[in-house]
Amino acid sequence: MAIPRGQPPPSPWPPLFLLLLYLLLLLISSPSPLQARPLLLQQSINVAVVFSGSSYQNEVRGRLSGENFVDMPVVVSPVTVLVNDTNPRDLLTRLCDTMATEKLHGVVFEDDVGVGDDTQVAEVAQILDFLSTQTALPIVGISGGSAVVIPFKDPIQTQPLRSRAAAVHPLAAHAQLPF
Repeated sequence: MAIPRGQPPPSPWPPLFLLLLYLLLLLISSPSPLQARPLLLQQSINVAVVFSGSSYQNEVRGRLSGENFVDMPVVVSPVTVLVNDTNPRDLLTRLCDTMATEKLHGVVFEDDVGVGDDTQVAEVAQILDFLSTQTALPIVGISGGSAVVIPFKDPIQTQPLRSRAAAVHPLAAHAQLPF
């Protein structure tokens, strides 16, 4: 059988077999995907536990540790945050400082705001809702602020502030915002 000029001789191996062999060699020679991504192997989460109010200051300090969560399927690393007062400025500052220094996966918030103080409870709930919306961080409220029902939001309200400004006014997309 004559081979036409300019063409390679026919291979005894089919092209599909050669492709599969090449892929197999690539898989063997490269590090496994689990070794290349060590974050997938790590089964731990950081949860900020925020205690707000003056009654918690002496009770809680140093009591919460990872040993409290040994029966969980993942390793839980609690980050204790104590806020002396539930005024909006202190609460927002402490939570933002904690989020800046720790890689958090969630926040549990407990306060000792009295049931009769509806305005302060509503403020706490609004702050927690704002932080959760802007950071996409799940926040669970226990007592106090968790008792307030927050109404459904427009999809435009759940966008970060910069993109919301751009949606409201086209020139705002080119404006120099301070953040």
